[in-house]
Amino acid sequence: MIRKAETLVQSEKKIRILIAGYPGIGKSTLALSAPNPLHIDVDFGIDRIEPRYRRDFIQPKTYDEILADLTPENVKDYDSLVFDTGGKLISLMSLWAIKKDPKYSQRDGSLSLKGYGFVGKELMDYCFYELQKNIVIVFHATEEKDGDNTRLRIKVEGQTKNNVWETQDLGGFVEIYGNDRTIGFSNCERYFAKGTRGISGIRKIPALGPTSPN
Repeated sequence: MIRKAETLVQSEKKIRILIAGYPGIGKSTLALSAPNPLHIDVDFGIDRIEPRYRRDFIQPKTYDEILADLTPENVKDYDSLVFDTGGKLISLMSLWAIKKDPKYSQRDGSLSLKGYGFVGKELMDYCFYELQKNIVIVFHATEEKDGDNTRLRIKVEGQTKNNVWETQDLGGFVEIYGNDRTIGFSNCERYFAKGTRGISGIRKIPALGPTSPN
């Protein structure tokens, strides 16, 4: 059915966003500012978040546990799913994918190229299209040399580092400039990012005081 562009209501659509940065820079706290979130703490790092910013959470040790917890009934009271971190999540998914189908494995037991494509989309599509939740996925940043330049990239194994960007609506790197924390949503020489819906450039992250809501 053909629809008129002006009939599109943006608020009806959920958002997928990737947040990356160095450890300890406040990525998880920022991610948990999403609307009514459930924290999927695969890194077991919730104790590093200030107690007042913590939210309901699960700490799965396997991908099967994630699938068992993230059912429509279990998550009906949440608007957002925060995966922290994406690198650890994909490691769990890799083990599950190879066990599910040997074609996703190489001879040395690591994921094949086809396997990377599978794990890069499988869970995110389920959470976004079937559970209909906002998706926030947190990644540690790592430095990679490119000639004389040092660039920031998300810390994740293999080809998945490219696949995970494809489905994101927004993606940015958190950095500190002077006394301010910022997140950049535009590609630059330092990192790859993604901006849509009028979101671009470097945005200042509000500082949280003793009584500030997240």
